[in-house]
Amino acid sequence: MKSQKLKRLPFYLTILLSALLYMTCGTQDDRDRIRAQMGEPDSIITRGADPFWRETWYYDQAGVAYE
Repeated sequence: MKSQKLKRLPFYLTILLSALLYMTCGTQDDRDRIRAQMGEPDSIITRGADPFWRETWYYDQAGVAYE
């Protein structure tokens, strides 16, 4: 009986980790806040394809980039 529970442990840990990541990162969108603080970016580079894409905003004057 105990070995069956241990076999299912990775499955339950995966479900728990997925839920945790979704709740902490999945709904977070800082783009409006960054645009309000920094204005429009000097350049935007988009990499990847749906659903795995990322966008990097470059602000040349400030010397920063947000991803």
